[in-house]
Amino acid sequence: MGGTDGWREYQEDAAELFRAMGFTATVEADISGARARHKVDVAARLTIAGVTVLWIVECKHWKSAVRKEQVMTLAQIAQDVGADRAFLLSESGFQSGAIAASRHSNITLSSLGDLSEAATDAISARRLSALLGAKASLERRLRNHLYDDQGRFPSVLAVEMDEVTDLLGACFAVGMAINQALVDEFPVVVSNILDDGPDARFSKSSDLVAHLEAQIGEITLRTNAIDEAAPVQRDSLLATADQLVSEVDELVRLTGLAIDLSNDEGRCAATQGLGLASMRKIGDLAEIGRHRFKHDLRHQHWALMALLVDGVYLALAMPQAHAEGWTNLAARTNDQASALVAAVNAVRNGEAP
Repeated sequence: MGGTDGWREYQEDAAELFRAMGFTATVEADISGARARHKVDVAARLTIAGVTVLWIVECKHWKSAVRKEQVMTLAQIAQDVGADRAFLLSESGFQSGAIAASRHSNITLSSLGDLSEAATDAISARRLSALLGAKASLERRLRNHLYDDQGRFPSVLAVEMDEVTDLLGACFAVGMAINQALVDEFPVVVSNILDDGPDARFSKSSDLVAHLEAQIGEITLRTNAIDEAAPVQRDSLLATADQLVSEVDELVRLTGLAIDLSNDEGRCAATQGLGLASMRKIGDLAEIGRHRFKHDLRHQHWALMALLVDGVYLALAMPQAHAEGWTNLAARTNDQASALVAAVNAVRNGEAP
């Protein structure tokens, strides 16, 4: 017979095989029967539609073939504990009497290797189903950056669209491959969206599963990076709106000063120069918001820029011509800047999508 260490390793390998098939497997489990308590090498349980299935496993890590007596003993234990199926595993084979005793019973005689090979399709199907769930979860996480449960875009687009669409495309490719494999439509071709490399072609389920698990792993890492970066990027984008408002206040001040100095050509020109520098800063900040802001935030941002382009910028360029209406224009611009601040604060406080 084999040594104790080898036998325990054999038990663990058997338990891992059943876990791979979706069972909860316990090594050296104590099970109560109708007449007695029994210790079995592995107890594997699986709940289906609220009903728990029990399989028991005996591991014979022997150098000699298993005899009929071991089969009969296992059959008695299986009957006493109400096991749905029992397995007797041996790498040294089974005597003819053992094989005969197992016929017309719920006992399966097998080696660990043969049982693993027989379970390959079931294990692959389970792993594919798990990947399908992981893929769906990743898609939800990615789409949450693009729109909410009502299908609305967020007020601040805080992610890089190219990265999100690439990852969603990769999820779609993974899902297509999984669904094809689950109905046994091989060969399966998996589009390589993540790095623009050649498509991959698979004829074996096990090879496909390994590839798809690697794909899901990479998608997960990149999705995690998006999730971590998005709040920081969102705060940064909202800060650009704060900077925009601050710069608008400065531009309004400089434009008013230029109007007051319109009769002093030298000082007026110097003030206009400062105003032009302020306009350039506003332009850079506004360009960021133009692509990233949505909903009311976008509307208030656009309305402020319209007032600047159609009013304040012209007043700065021709101070004397706009002196008469400047007070009203400055007030409207300040009010609109305040409206943008309110929209920004609504987003920060969670009052906007």
